[in-house]
Amino acid sequence: MADYTPAYVKVAAAIREAILSGELEPGQAIPSEAQLIQQYGVARETVRRAMAMLRGEGLIITEHARGSYVRNVPEKREVVIRSTAVVTSRMPTVDERERWDLPEGVPVLVVEQDERTEMYPADRVRLRVLGREQE
Repeated sequence: MADYTPAYVKVAAAIREAILSGELEPGQAIPSEAQLIQQYGVARETVRRAMAMLRGEGLIITEHARGSYVRNVPEKREVVIRSTAVVTSRMPTVDERERWDLPEGVPVLVVEQDERTEMYPADRVRLRVLGREQE
């Protein structure tokens, strides 16, 4: 059976695995575009799309004229919500990105429950929903 997975998705998956396995550590530089092009035998645009995908997932940061680096992902804290809570996600405003020091591509979670609205950086929380019997 033919594999129809786009090349940029495959390149992103390989780099993601290197990050998640610890082969590439927080703060470590990702190989340059030229190195990735040679390593994976793909076009420059393919590498750029793969890097954009990883930035969108919050795994890497890119600094103009310096390159891309593995992002130091903060520990996740657990937030308990009721089964009746409404949770949505959206991209943060510029002010929210600055306040929480969020890299490009990391959304915020908006939790509405008990007549309150709270926001959390999506890369820093794990939501746990209480069962109806626990509420």
